[in-house]
Amino acid sequence: MSLILISLSLTACGDPVQKFKVSVVDESNTPMKGVEVAAWFNKKGKSSPLDSYKVAGSTDADGFVELQGETVWYQTSVSAEPEGFYKSMKYDHWTIKRDGNRWEPWPVEVNLVMKKIRNPKPMYVVKFDGQIWLNFPDKQLGPFGFDLMAGDWVRPNGKGEVPDLLIEGRKDDPNDTAMNPKGKILLSFSNPADGIISMKDTGGSILVGPSMVPSEGYQNQWEFTNWKPHPTEPKLISWDFGEEVFVVRVRTKLDEFGKVESSHYGKFDGRILGRMSPSAPRILMTYYLNGAPNDPGLEWDMKTNLIQDTSRMRIPERP
Repeated sequence: MSLILISLSLTACGDPVQKFKVSVVDESNTPMKGVEVAAWFNKKGKSSPLDSYKVAGSTDADGFVELQGETVWYQTSVSAEPEGFYKSMKYDHWTIKRDGNRWEPWPVEVNLVMKKIRNPKPMYVVKFDGQIWLNFPDKQLGPFGFDLMAGDWVRPNGKGEVPDLLIEGRKDDPNDTAMNPKGKILLSFSNPADGIISMKDTGGSILVGPSMVPSEGYQNQWEFTNWKPHPTEPKLISWDFGEEVFVVRVRTKLDEFGKVESSHYGKFDGRILGRMSPSAPRILMTYYLNGAPNDPGLEWDMKTNLIQDTSRMRIPERP
C-alpha cells in the first residue's frame, strides 16, 4: 500500500507514534480501492500550542490503508472524500496510554463509510441545541403540537399550523428539581400512518442518515429517554447515545385501499432530548424535512432552507 507524508521530517519531534488502520467501504459495505485517506496528527507548535500535520495514503484492493505519525497526547482524526461522495471523517482522543515510543491502542481501527452524492434538494432544516433552545410553552411539559415546516409550536403556543409531532416531557421523578433531571420525551403523531424509524449512522459521513427513506417499519409512537446506565461505571449515568438517526413520515394521507397516497419525509440527527429543569424546560433537536410530497430523498442541498424565519434557531452544518 502507498504512504505519502505531507509534512516536514518528524524525526526531531520525539513524540510517540500513533497508528491507524482504516477501512473504507461504500453504503453496501463493499470495499473501495484507491481512496485517499488523510490522518491528522499534532506536534508542539512554535507560535501556537499545537500544529497539526497530515499523513495520507490510498486504500488497497480490500479497502484498507495504514497511516501513522508522531503526535502529542491529543485528539486526532482520519477522513476521506473521493469524488462524487460526501466526506467521511472521524476524530477522537484515541490515545489511551503510552507504551514505549507508541500510543495504545495500536493500531486504532477506524471504519469510514462513503455515501454517494445523488440528488440534494431544498428542505426545512432546524437545529435547537444548547445555544438556542426550543422552550416548552409556559414551562409546562405538554403534550404540545409542533409544526416541522414552521419550525415552531402550533398555535396558540407558536406560529405553527399543523401538529406534525405531539411532544410531551416526563420526569422519572415528578418532584425532581435538578437542572437536568432524568426523564423522557414521548413522541406521537397526528395521523395513524405517520411514524418514525430508528437507524444506526456509523461510518463518519457528513450526510446525516440514509439518502433515501425506508419504505416500511414506521412506528406511530416513540420514547426518547435522556439518560441510560453508564457502560463501564454502574454507579454513574450516561447522557451519550452515540450514532443515532431517526427517519420520520408526516402529513400522511391514505387512499381508499389504505395505501400511502401522499406524505412528507424527514430525518432527525440524533434523538429528541428533553432538558426538563423546572425553571426552563426545553427541547434539543435537529431535523430535516423534505418539502416535496412523496419525495423519498433525504439529501439537503445546504443552500436552500425552506424555513422562512430562522432567527430563532441555528442551522446545521451537515447535509
